Amino acid sequence: MSFSLLVHRLSLRLRGVCENPKQEVWWMVERITGQSKAQLLVADSNRCSRLRACSAHSSASDNDSVIPPVQMEVLRDYVRRRQERVPLQYILGDVPFCGFDLNVEQPILIPRPETEQWCCWLIHTVRKSIPVYPDSRPFHVLDLCSGSGNIALALAKHLPNSVVLGTLTMSILHRGVMELMHEHYMTLLISDYFPFLSTASFLI
Repeated sequence: MSFSLLVHRLSLRLRGVCENPKQEVWWMVERITGQSKAQLLVADSNRCSRLRACSAHSSASDNDSVIPPVQMEVLRDYVRRRQERVPLQYILGDVPFCGFDLNVEQPILIPRPETEQWCCWLIHTVRKSIPVYPDSRPFHVLDLCSGSGNIALALAKHLPNSVVLGTLTMSILHRGVMELMHEHYMTLLISDYFPFLSTASFLI
C-alpha cells in the first residue's frame, strides 16, 4: 500500500468532520513519520518502481504496510480522535504561529488565523515606527490575558529589543511554551492583572 492510498482510505472516515479530510490525514502522517508530504510521495514513486521491477521475483506486494505497526496504531488513534471532532491542533499538540510551533493542549485556546494576521500586522507596524535591532533601546510590551502565550511570544521573537510581559490569572501554559518564553527572555506574571500597572510603563 502506498502513502497516497493510505491517506485516501483514512480520509474517507473524516468526511463530514472537517473541510479537507485528505490534507488533515497528510499532516498526521507527516507528524508520525517525521517526513514531509513531498518526501512521502517520492517514497511512493520509488516503491512503485521497485514493485514493478521485482514483481516476478519478490514476495513484496502492494498490500504491504508503508508504516510500521506501532506508528499505524498511532495514526488510527489520531483519525479516531478526529472523528470525535477533537481539533487537529490538540491531536498533533502544536500549531504554527508567526514562525514558530506553539504547543497547545486543552484547556488552552487554539490561536485563530485572524489573530496571526493581526499579530503580523502589529509586528510590521512596530518595525516601521521603532528601531528593533537587538542593540536598540528596549521598549516594554504588556500582553494581558496571555492565553496560549502566542501573541507575547511572537512579539518577543520578532521584536528583539522588546521586553515582553505576559499575564495570566493561573499558570495553564504548556511546558514547551514556557521553554520558548525562557528562550526569548519573556516574563510571565501570574496575577490579578491590574495591581502592578500603576507603577509600570508600557509602549504597547
